[in-house]
Amino acid sequence: MVGQESESLKAQVQAAGLSRHARAQLQVQSADPTLEGHVRALLAAGLGEDALRLAARSLPRKFALAWACDNIKRALQPTSDTFELDRAGVALAEGWLASPSERQRRMALEFAERNEFVGTGSWLAAAAGWMEGSLAPEGYAEVPPPAHLVYDAVIAAHLTLAAADAARLPELLQRFVTSAMPADAGVEA
Repeated sequence: MVGQESESLKAQVQAAGLSRHARAQLQVQSADPTLEGHVRALLAAGLGEDALRLAARSLPRKFALAWACDNIKRALQPTSDTFELDRAGVALAEGWLASPSERQRRMALEFAERNEFVGTGSWLAAAAGWMEGSLAPEGYAEVPPPAHLVYDAVIAAHLTLAAADAARLPELLQRFVTSAMPADAGVEA
């Protein structure tokens, strides 16, 4: 069983697309070879973006979207130039989560495309739009979205919001990552 968990963790690390620096950090970090241990090590090394990538990809896709919606709603600033657009994208993603339907999915994806994937809300809407269904327009042969697109959009939403406030970037990344970890994991905000 431990070997399986280790292989699963290796697969998660590989799928996360971590930076070379983060992969090197994890190779030397051996005290706690668990997901939570890896996340703690990345945060301690100041690699919040990599910790975010690993934490996001450790969650089931639907849960990753719900987690992102919750984080983004709490961190949105009403003074932001994109506040209303971001709130609309969050609402579309939450609408799909509450009542997953092809109509809701297409509305979310059309919103992201119409806004050219600019802003946090567009990325959340894109994640909902890529959760299932087809990438092709209606009437064309189905093209299922690759699973990684949901994770890529969830990560982009977090990074877009955090990067908009450079002074708070490390704090926001830490808060986002911490909220993905179990309360008893020892990953602190």
